[in-house]
Amino acid sequence: MSTNAIIGKLQADGTVRSVYLHHDGYFSHAGRILRTFYRTEKRIDALLALGNLSGLGPSPYGKDTSTPQALDKLHCRAYIRDFGHKEKEEKAETLPNKELFLAGGEIAYLYDNGRWYHACGGRVTDITSPLVTHLEEEYGPYPNLKDAEVYTLKGGDYPLESTARNAGTWQELDALAEQEQKTLYVFRRKDNRLIKIVRPPIGDQ
Repeated sequence: MSTNAIIGKLQADGTVRSVYLHHDGYFSHAGRILRTFYRTEKRIDALLALGNLSGLGPSPYGKDTSTPQALDKLHCRAYIRDFGHKEKEEKAETLPNKELFLAGGEIAYLYDNGRWYHACGGRVTDITSPLVTHLEEEYGPYPNLKDAEVYTLKGGDYPLESTARNAGTWQELDALAEQEQKTLYVFRRKDNRLIKIVRPPIGDQ
């Protein structure tokens, strides 16, 4: 069963341009990716230009390269670009206002004047800050590190790169982030899900 969501951006005229996301629309995946990797108008516009999505990735640029053996952890999977669907059926749509966009029954993510908002069940939450974590699923999402992949940011249009790590526990991963003064992005290998962001201590940044 897929967790669907809609992703939109408030336009200057008050309308909302939006696309549909079919897989992994829950906060701990889609919400974290949006607020981490889609923080500029350029990147969000590039995301919406893809049209409806099968999967959301950190980069809207470049074709998805998933295979039956492994998912592409970097690129979005777009129905038009990557699956050959007709543009008229999958292109972004425009809604009259943000109230209508946020009031739907699906999980909704709205970019509004530099901030990301999450809506579900009539409740709207500003998720821009990385300190917002209460929307995480109730079950423990963190696996043994042998079942995870760890990445760092390198910038540019393809911002993620795998990091060679010597950490076998979450405590060691915290220490690695502090030692290297880098933020680490941990994905669960089996479903390509972003499950944790490990940052260096604030006082050391």
